[in-house]
Amino acid sequence: MFNMSDVPFLWSPSGYPSRLLDPVSLELPTRSNASAAGVRERVERWEHRHGNPDFEARHLDTLPIHLALESARVWVSLRELFPEVRASHVDFASKKEKDTLGEATSFREQYPYLRASAQHADLRQPRDLWTLCDDDELSPAQVRLLSQEIGNARKWGDYKSDVTATGTVEISACLSHPRCYKKLLAYWERRNARALAAGLPPRIVPISTSAATYIICHEFGHLVDSDLSACGPDATERVYAALSQAVLGIDRPSPRQWRENLWNYPSGYLRENAGAYEGSPDRRRDTVKSMRMRIGSRLGSYATTNRDELFAESFALSFVARSASLRSDLKLLHKALVSEGVRVERRTSL
Repeated sequence: MFNMSDVPFLWSPSGYPSRLLDPVSLELPTRSNASAAGVRERVERWEHRHGNPDFEARHLDTLPIHLALESARVWVSLRELFPEVRASHVDFASKKEKDTLGEATSFREQYPYLRASAQHADLRQPRDLWTLCDDDELSPAQVRLLSQEIGNARKWGDYKSDVTATGTVEISACLSHPRCYKKLLAYWERRNARALAAGLPPRIVPISTSAATYIICHEFGHLVDSDLSACGPDATERVYAALSQAVLGIDRPSPRQWRENLWNYPSGYLRENAGAYEGSPDRRRDTVKSMRMRIGSRLGSYATTNRDELFAESFALSFVARSASLRSDLKLLHKALVSEGVRVERRTSL
């Protein structure tokens, strides 16, 4: 996928303007001696001005300046396109999960009752919600549920997070260390070479951005999927029908076509909004088995893991794929997201 000699030049401090990954509402320096701490301050101020008052760009100031500038530009660009998809924090050099390149947490899934309570009480952070447990209008069961989710927020490091946001994103610190970065790219190359030799789809299809931008876009895609689920099953089905057309070449398949409409592809975490015709465990296994090659040949085998990863990979590749034809096909996903009010229009096409 990558020529190893190009690794030092993969970070793009100017972002990727041709992919809409260069913000129009935030000015950032491009000089190599700029301050990463200053970049972090500008990103946090931008978020605070755009309806995200508790946002933290954790460890952005610890990145090499070229990567800090690229990551800042990519993140703010995505937020411009999806203004309602908010993260309480992004850790740009996380050591939380040692073997994980990126992780997105959906508060809609993680703290459903706590999130609803916070929105109702016009509060944001779990540490401020203990007072609700004294509300005489809550049943003992509701108090137990609220207390449990507040306790989980403390245990999982979200005690001071804005749970009314969409969630959080963690990006591995590996991507900011040249030796670890080179090992990662070499690993991807080996996986893809073995898949090619075996006649199987690549693990990850070729990309034309840095791995860091790819991971940021993928994890942001999970948050977009979470916000889409909040729009309800009808909106979700319409978006996945458009995605089916983009990936499988099928013109707006019916929801009942459970091996043609990707809405019914087995979901992983977002079970609340699973496809209506996803079916039994046996059907779900058969669906994955029968569609693995069709999906993998377009999006890579990682996208076949479950519907959540399929969406996140599709979303990321719509920005970062080397193939112009794949990016063009995936415009259908963005058009559907605009139609459902999840994405806004901006500048030129992808």
